[in-house]
This record gives sequence, C-alpha cells and structure tokens, in this order.
Amino acid sequence: MEGADGVLGASQEDFFRRYAVNPLIHRVSANQGPEEGVPVVEEPNPTLRNLLGRIEGQFRFGFMVTDLTRIVPGALHRANGGYLVLEASEVLSRPFAWGALKRSLQTGELRPGDAGEETGLPNVESLEPAPIPLDVKVVLVGEVHLFYLLQAMDPDFAELFKVKVDFGPRMPRTPEAERAFGAFIGARCRDEGLPHFHAGAVARVIDEAARRAGDRTKLTTRFRDVLDLLHEAAHFAVEGEAAVVEASHVERGLSARSRRNRRPHRELLELIDRGIIAFHPRKEEVGQLYGIALNSLGEEHFGRPIRVMASAYLGTGGLINIEREASLAGPLHTKGFLVLSGYLGRRFAGAHPLVLSASLSFDQLYEEVEGDSASVAELYALMSAIGEIPLRQGIAVTGALNQEGIVLPVGGVTEKVEGFFDACLQSGLTGEQGVVLPRRNVGGLMLRKEIRDAVAQGRFHVWAVDRVEEGWPILAGRPAGEREADGGYTRESVNRAVADRLAGWADQWRGFGQAREAEEAPIHETSEVPVEAMPPEE
Repeated sequence: MEGADGVLGASQEDFFRRYAVNPLIHRVSANQGPEEGVPVVEEPNPTLRNLLGRIEGQFRFGFMVTDLTRIVPGALHRANGGYLVLEASEVLSRPFAWGALKRSLQTGELRPGDAGEETGLPNVESLEPAPIPLDVKVVLVGEVHLFYLLQAMDPDFAELFKVKVDFGPRMPRTPEAERAFGAFIGARCRDEGLPHFHAGAVARVIDEAARRAGDRTKLTTRFRDVLDLLHEAAHFAVEGEAAVVEASHVERGLSARSRRNRRPHRELLELIDRGIIAFHPRKEEVGQLYGIALNSLGEEHFGRPIRVMASAYLGTGGLINIEREASLAGPLHTKGFLVLSGYLGRRFAGAHPLVLSASLSFDQLYEEVEGDSASVAELYALMSAIGEIPLRQGIAVTGALNQEGIVLPVGGVTEKVEGFFDACLQSGLTGEQGVVLPRRNVGGLMLRKEIRDAVAQGRFHVWAVDRVEEGWPILAGRPAGEREADGGYTRESVNRAVADRLAGWADQWRGFGQAREAEEAPIHETSEVPVEAMPPEE
C-alpha cells in the first residue's frame, strides 16, 4: 500500500484535505449589526477570474490537479450581500468578463470562473463546486456615452441596470457647496498628510474650481484636478517651511502648471512678437477686424487673435466664404455665415436687390474652422468693407449671431479674453484695447487678477453687448443708425453708409443692364422713302 501511495501521490495530508474547510469569505454575517453596514467592494481589474473567482491547480506527475482548498474567491464573493463598484470601460475591455457578469446577475448564482470554459483552453482536474446564491448590487461607473452605447447595443443592459445616476461636470456654487468644498479640502489634507490650508487658500482653490467650471456661478466636480492643485500648493508651502498653505502658494502652483502646459501659447506669442503672425492693435483699417479663436490641447485652452478680412465690390456673386470654398469650414461655421447673409438681406434688401460681390477669410489660419463664434466679427468686417468704415484694430470681437442681429453666447469666453489680453500686453497696452463679447457670457467670466486689475485701471476694456448695433460706437466711433420714416437711415451712421453704397451699386448695375439692352436691341429696316426723294405726281 505504501508503494501504491507513492505512485498515486496520495499522502495522509492529501487524504484529509478533501475533508478540509475552505472559508472563501471571512465575514460574521449572523452577528453583523446595522452599524457595520454591508460590504462595498471596488475591483480595479475586473477580469473574468477576478470577478467570479478561480480554481487553482498544481502539477503532479505531469498532471494538473486541484482540490477544494484551491478555490479562490472573486470580487462577487466579497461583495455578496452588498455592493460591487466597477469601472464600465474596464469590464468591457476584459475578455468574457461582461458576459460572465451578466449571467451571474441574471441567474442569481455564483460559480467560480475558469477561463478554459470560455476560451477552450484545457481545464484542471474536474471540480464543480455547487453554485452560491448571489445577492449583490453592481454599480457601473463610466462616461455617459458608454451608458447610451450599452443601452442601444445590449438588450440585457436595461433589464439589469435600471437606475441611472447622471453626475454632471459642474455643480451650483452655493454657500453650502462652498462649505462642502472647504470640508473636502480639509479631509484630503488629513487623509494624505498635507499641511492645512488657510481660509484664503481655500477661497483661492474654490475660485479656481469655478474657473475650471467655466462659470463663476458653478464649481467643477472634477476633483482629480482639484487634488492635483492641493498637492502642488502644499509642495510650495513645505518648500518654504510654511506652517499652513497660503493663497500665495496656490498661486505659485497655478503658475507652475501654466508654465508646464502652455508652451504652445508662449510660442504663439513669440511668433506675434517677431512679426511672423500679423498683429497690429494700434491701427484703423477698413474691412478688417480681429476675432478670437479657441485652441484646445487636452485640458488646456487658450485664445489667439485671428484677423477677419472682408472685400466688397460691385457684382452679383453674392457672399463668398473663402474657408468654405477651400473645404476648411465646418458645418457650424457655414451655418453662421449663412445667418450673416440673412441679416444683411433683412436689413438692406428692402427697396432693391443686393447687388454685391464680397468675400470673407481668416488671415494666417490654415486648419479647419468650426463654430459660429466669429459670425459677429465677420458681419462687422463685411459691413465695414461695404460702407468703407474704418474699424479700430485694438478691439477684438467674439459672439454668435442670429438673423435679427442679437448677439448670442459662445464657449471659452474667459480663455478668449485672456488670450487677446496677452497678445496686446506683449505689443504694449494703450488703454484703448479690449474685447467685445455677448452680454449673456458675462456671468461666465473668470478672468485672471492681472486682467481684472488692468480693466479697473482703464488699461484694458471688456464691453458686453446684446445686439450688433451696440458694437458700432465702440469699433467705429459712430452709431449704427435708426430707420427713418422715409425708409432710410439716420445721417452719419453705419447703416446709412452701407445702405447708400448698396443703393449706388444697384443703380450702377441697373444702368449697365439698360445699356446692354440698348446695345443688343435689333435694328429694324424700313421701306419708307423720304418725301424729298418721291417723284412728283403727274
């Protein structure tokens, strides 16, 4: 028998192992009171085996064998009776994990998983534990597009995951939210061993949270960015041997982040300084005006001045968008351009047709243009070209337009104002430079202290308008003009200059047409003979 035992590998220890107990989960559920709560498990690597558990094996005499003591629990075992939190993208990217998770939830049973059943790989020695009743709430965390994708592509998803909780990237900036934000900062400092933040530093972090939300009445809920700022500010406080983190340390952290992430913006300003990118904020020009483009590189955004150039002349070619003709205009930009055409038609094509050929382009812009935030600037440049009205080049314009002339809000207005300010600062502030923007965007402005100080001192300006007409006194120094009883516009106004020029072109074109008709009219021969040439009657 001893020889047989040696061949079979069945020692006394192996014999008694089959009667051993393998406690998968160490939890005293019978005596667990409500104060202990239910298990909440997060699984960062939700593979098939990490979710359902696995049966391990070992080699003996060239064979893979196992026993009940080698059953290893998975995340579903640990979360049974409680909650399992999973990252949706991680589950979907792991082979066979999503299907196995659904089966477990549908059947309400939990079996230790073996990838061999799914992949066709050889299994260990046969061992099939009885299924364990499963009672668990699975919480999937992910981007909203994954929710709609699963809802559309997986018929089981809506049945298994009935509750959707949508967390937005922003929350209202109320006194209660600010206090909660301060409590969050204090808790993170205690948990991570950071020096405590002074009240001024907390206020500065909250202001930065509003800035990142893009609205001073909101706070960002992207707390990872906030935590990064806490760590950077704490680093400068420790470096300076300060007892607490002050607002100045937060400012140093923000400045350091800006230096790291804003290299493209610095290079752009260098090109402006060297004259490679044309920027002349001290002149007045006809048919030219600066808009502001928003450049985005990951989480970093910055504005850059873009010169809008317009030409207008007698003809019937209509309005030509050079970017669209060159296939560099996106659909939203094209829509804004067509809205601009509608505004001109409503305003100036009442008494006569628009006899006009005009073109619009963005100077030194070589990538695709998208968005309608330059449509107001395009309108100003075009009307300036038609009416031969000089515009101040130290003032940039951003804003969308509707056909009634109402200026609509746009995105990234803070970054746009700051980008134009930086360009003007490099060229030298004159006290006459600034930005015209939609009044509806004022609530979202979160400008740097440097710019707020410049505005307060009159070295830079920010004008808010509701309608296109409000911008003309700022840009051209003359009113837009009101329609009078005779259908014309008030004298010395922008609308009067544009209307007179268009009316003159219409008259010229009408004269060209009449002259052409006269030239092309057929000459009819007559058989009448002059009286003097007729012979006398006999």
